[in-house]
Amino acid sequence: MVEGKEDQVSAIVVNYNGGAYLDDCLSSLLRQSHVNLEVILVDNVSTDGSVEHVRDKFPEVRVIENEKNIGYGAAVNRGVALSKSSYIIPLSYDLRLDEYCISELVRLVNQEGVGAAQAKLLDARHPELINYYGHVLNFLGMACCGRINEPDRADLKEEEIPAGNHVLVRRGLFERLGGFDENIFLYQEDTDLCWRIRLLGKKVMISPKAVMYHKYDFWRNPNKFYHSEKARAIMLMKNYSLQTLLLIAPAAFLLEAAEFVHALMYRWFWRKVKSYGEIVVSLPSILKKRRLVQRSRAVSDRQIVSLFIGPVRLTSGSVTDRELGLIDWLLNPVVASYWRLVKGII
Repeated sequence: MVEGKEDQVSAIVVNYNGGAYLDDCLSSLLRQSHVNLEVILVDNVSTDGSVEHVRDKFPEVRVIENEKNIGYGAAVNRGVALSKSSYIIPLSYDLRLDEYCISELVRLVNQEGVGAAQAKLLDARHPELINYYGHVLNFLGMACCGRINEPDRADLKEEEIPAGNHVLVRRGLFERLGGFDENIFLYQEDTDLCWRIRLLGKKVMISPKAVMYHKYDFWRNPNKFYHSEKARAIMLMKNYSLQTLLLIAPAAFLLEAAEFVHALMYRWFWRKVKSYGEIVVSLPSILKKRRLVQRSRAVSDRQIVSLFIGPVRLTSGSVTDRELGLIDWLLNPVVASYWRLVKGII
């Protein structure tokens, strides 16, 4: 394919004190086989000198500095607004891309019916292991990394996934959806975007030929549970129909009770309580976005949940093996049984 203006891709890298990772990330982007690529770094008030370093070492990279930390999704939206490309790919600073990654994602997203394309993520420290192969998503919005810590294999196939991370999407579709939801400060913004893409009847696909290497550290952000669980609640409130919300409510309340136990154990109880107050304050904005989502949807929840699972699956490292055992013994039998009961009604 001969590249022209219509094939230009904007890679939006969001940075917050990522100086230890940025050289690998930006160097890999500047070595892409897809030459029609602009790289934009959006910085959320880093204090580690990484912005100055990028300006000095990577003059090809356009740097946008925010006046405050506005979160991941909002930073991507700002980068998109200042770009001119036909395709958008939001990226974290702790990724390194294979040379042919962007080209493969552009090829995949141009297949009929595809709305977003996702790369396979390998563990940067142990590249023989898969770090992520699409989300495994349960019906309550709990997401974990697909195939995490499995050996990489040559026989992996392109497949549809319920949601992805760092997906390449056409600019027109991204703008039609209103970009990332800025009520979501951090985490789940990509899951929410993919959910809304699927509500338009488009597929989210993953390719084993597009490869990224991830320097993964679950505990890098001590507020991960607080941000992620708040985002999950917002995502469910917007994207499910009212009937489905009522159907899943008993299981959702049970999961919230389990979350409170987890919050007490990991000392984020008051942040959990705080998140409820923040959701209430944001409720007018959330409900406005919900109306837009429900009005524009092209498919039913039955099609959406066809790729969801019943049990809660957590990413390795997020809790102890003992806690995973308790989840499988106490929580999942009830949640999975309830899902089997209501899935056919949706």
